[in-house]
Amino acid sequence: MSLDKAKALAANGRIAEAETLFDALVRAKPKNAVVLSTYVRFHNRYSRKFRKAAAAVESLVALKPKSAEVQALAAETYSNCKRLAEAEQHAAALLFDPANPDSLFIAAHVDAARNRPDAAIAKIELALTKRPDHMPSLIQKGRYLRAAGDLAKAAAVARDLWETHPDISTSLACYSQSAQWPLTTPFSHISSCRSCRHSRKQAASLLRTRSSFWQRPI
Repeated sequence: MSLDKAKALAANGRIAEAETLFDALVRAKPKNAVVLSTYVRFHNRYSRKFRKAAAAVESLVALKPKSAEVQALAAETYSNCKRLAEAEQHAAALLFDPANPDSLFIAAHVDAARNRPDAAIAKIELALTKRPDHMPSLIQKGRYLRAAGDLAKAAAVARDLWETHPDISTSLACYSQSAQWPLTTPFSHISSCRSCRHSRKQAASLLRTRSSFWQRPI
């Protein structure tokens, strides 16, 4: 019974098998922070079973209440569960570390879930001043601009992203077409998807199309 094996199964799309192994690992090690945090990420980012993620994250917060990583996982999980007051509480804790782009990114994720795209954009832009190559923020900036109604800037972000990072086009194409990932889902959560078979030419076309990539319900 191996955590690495469970992660590999998930990354290769064998979600049911991965879930069985993750469940066994959590039963065997219910107070192991590494196992719990990986389990939460699995349900947030692969199985999309957010209630199972929430149950585990409660135990994780009890074990590691001062961990910024744990606070970020809690904010993400409760946002996915639409438990937005709790998500905001954990996101607020992250802002004690305003120099960390990952913390700012998760806080922006919660703002977006709260239908506050302007606040989300401000946090994303601050994250990008801290780390201009922070890929999750680069991806989500355009999506939040679209949610705020600024289609011209959103389109410019899409063009810039395609021109400067053509190597991620397959993931972008996958992201644009999958209805299971809402607008607020961070790109980094699905960048390991193996199911997409789009070419770069198809991905470029998707990036130029109003009905895809940016246009997902928030």
